[in-house]
Amino acid sequence: MQTNQLFSSLPQIKVYARICAVDNSVISYNKTILKVEQELTEPQFFVFDKIFSEFDTNSKVFNETIEDLVIKLMQGQTSIYFAYGSTSQNEAIHELAITTLIHVFDMLEERSEVYVEYYQMYCNKIRDLFNPDKTSLDIRENNVY
Repeated sequence: MQTNQLFSSLPQIKVYARICAVDNSVISYNKTILKVEQELTEPQFFVFDKIFSEFDTNSKVFNETIEDLVIKLMQGQTSIYFAYGSTSQNEAIHELAITTLIHVFDMLEERSEVYVEYYQMYCNKIRDLFNPDKTSLDIRENNVY
């Protein structure tokens, strides 16, 4: 098997960042590298597939990140979108989730079936947002993608 065939069959993980206002840190970034400087510490560098500014719209973030996942989902592939942010970012994260669901349902054919899970992780607790009766879910690891 050729290397490119091997990698095309493996799950692909892409990591994106969206910059928002930060306390006393000095942040500088280009398209993929984020530099964080704080008093009394060495600068830290982080590499992403793409960095969005605080001025980029949710629509732009969706079109350049999640939209491709929806297309792959409709082709029968497993797609996972994991969003992490401070509490102040919850509205933007929820808006992206709603936009994603709208696109999924718009693309569904009459007899199609899709399985969707929507969780919130907060204060070391996981909640199923589609089933609020489940108040606390266990975190487990497995090798299934």
